[in-house]
Amino acid sequence: MGLLELGGQQGQVAERVGPNPQQPSRRAAVGARRTSYASSAMHHADAWADEPALRGRLERYLELLYEEASRRNLTRVRREEAWKRHIEESLSLLPLHSWAAGEVVLDFGSGGGLPGIPLAIALPQVRVVLLERNLAKARFLERCLMELSLDGAEVVGRNAEELAREKPHPRADILVSRAAAPPLRLIPQVAPFLKPRGAALLLVGGSVGVSADLRLLCQRHHLADPEIVEAGQTRVLRVRNSR
Repeated sequence: MGLLELGGQQGQVAERVGPNPQQPSRRAAVGARRTSYASSAMHHADAWADEPALRGRLERYLELLYEEASRRNLTRVRREEAWKRHIEESLSLLPLHSWAAGEVVLDFGSGGGLPGIPLAIALPQVRVVLLERNLAKARFLERCLMELSLDGAEVVGRNAEELAREKPHPRADILVSRAAAPPLRLIPQVAPFLKPRGAALLLVGGSVGVSADLRLLCQRHHLADPEIVEAGQTRVLRVRNSR
């Protein structure tokens, strides 16, 4: 089944609620939310130690990744740090969305398959699409899906800008991306791929914040409620399609 044919329920993204005198302050509420996300993210990552079959598939993915990395540039993370840096970071996205059955999850600029392949292993109920313009990397991703028996996932080896110009062009309930580009470059690229009310979860570095320029850029591309969410040791820029 092709990406243009993928359906799925529309992602449900929590709306922000205005201040209420009987509720905690915004700063306290945000602090509590960050603590909750961080605790939940750590729980999801640690839970894999009790799921031998699932952990085995994740470990096999890392083996494939580092075998391929010996031939092409897929990761600079040392092998002994791979579980923490690749798997735990990818799975830290789990508590940030409900991941309903049939939803389309688009990994934008998938590269070596992060965070898309760990999410596909953890979430068999969703349709994961790995978008990667480098054809050699796309072929590697195809091999991963085949060896890991990820029948609910697919690879699209296309340039994102060209794909976005097609009518109709593909859209996803949830878009994820890791280090594909800085947020001010990435926002215009990912906006066309979100379904109405869909959300993007973009893994970002420690220096990234919600600046005035970022807010303005989001408004121009009909993206609302930009916020930085801390999940475990991971920082995520979350935005949603306001249309």
